[in-house]
Amino acid sequence: MASVGDLWQKLNARQVKAARDTGKKRYEARWRDASGKSRKKAFATQPEAWAWATAHEGEHDGGKIAATPHTETPEALRKLLLSDHPEALRTIERMKSAGALTVAHAMEVHLFSKRHLSPRGLENARLHAGWVVAGLGEVSATALTKVRVEDWLASDPGVAPSSWGKRLSALRSALKLAGVADPSAGIVVKLMREPMDFLTLEELTAVARAVKDVTPSLHGPKGQRRNAHMWQALVLFLGLCGPRLSEALSVRIGDIEPKRARVLIRGTKTAASRRFVPVPQTVMERFVFLSKSREPSEWLFATSVGTQIGRERVGERVREASLRALGRQIRTHDLRHTAATHLIEAGGLMVASKVLGHANPGITATLYGHVTQKAIDSAVGQVGRELMHELEPFGSEYVEF
Repeated sequence: MASVGDLWQKLNARQVKAARDTGKKRYEARWRDASGKSRKKAFATQPEAWAWATAHEGEHDGGKIAATPHTETPEALRKLLLSDHPEALRTIERMKSAGALTVAHAMEVHLFSKRHLSPRGLENARLHAGWVVAGLGEVSATALTKVRVEDWLASDPGVAPSSWGKRLSALRSALKLAGVADPSAGIVVKLMREPMDFLTLEELTAVARAVKDVTPSLHGPKGQRRNAHMWQALVLFLGLCGPRLSEALSVRIGDIEPKRARVLIRGTKTAASRRFVPVPQTVMERFVFLSKSREPSEWLFATSVGTQIGRERVGERVREASLRALGRQIRTHDLRHTAATHLIEAGGLMVASKVLGHANPGITATLYGHVTQKAIDSAVGQVGRELMHELEPFGSEYVEF
């Protein structure tokens, strides 16, 4: 039976980065030909591997893989979409009429629509598409039923609901783009959002102080880190100004404007992500200190050799520092939630939305609705206190609570 293996599964983060930088292929398609001989071939993406393995299972022709008769393989359809899009659309219609269009074919149309994404975004799209192909790839797209989709969603209870939601979204996109009726209408994947951890300003200060020090150990080094001021500046920037971690790590020396007390965020997600973020004086002072005698093109938050800091390392530092300072671990993204909390309570949704780089205030309200309710209660209470000075006291004998 055809299968696909992840060649990078047992590699650590450094080995994965080296494999990606050298262009090594990640997924290995495995299948048996007509004689029962096991065969394998490496591919860059999981969908490609599954498409090849399922298309050539049980086929053999004098040592050469034979093309699937009377139909287009997903791989052939992908090439046709890139080389002759009108002909690809006509081919899809012919395959639908013959009942030969599978979910794997439809996923190729979905991935074709995602070709404009960044390398990271395209890799994520291919990852989720690969899981769809693994579960439903051989099923005819026109014969797919709601029961079959529900069985697929229930096939692995160990998968996070958020991952199932992304896979279902990819399937729906593929069916829509291929012009096939979507049988998954009404199916809802309940997402379990991780609880947000908001820090008070005192807690944020404690974490910022702790991140400067090396994590104590029996035999390891003690005292401050070699680049302690850089780590403290990063934590304060994330916790007070709320940039996404990818945005913060992409700031260069030339993006800092000390006289205007702001930093240019070039944007990594939407058009609204490109923005100027006001920076408190205490943070700007640290930025100026870090930027001394450095070129505008250099990373603001850099390693000792000048390279960009990795996201995994930031996560480790934040978890270690928060555990020592607060007695609990927080995620790096909780620092963005912390900034959002204080921005909304101090300036409202519109201000927070602009600073955080959300596409519209509705996103801010959806994510932090409970925070706005707190701000509403506080505002109503303040109005009530001010009104009390204008009215005569109301006797307590008239009202009971």
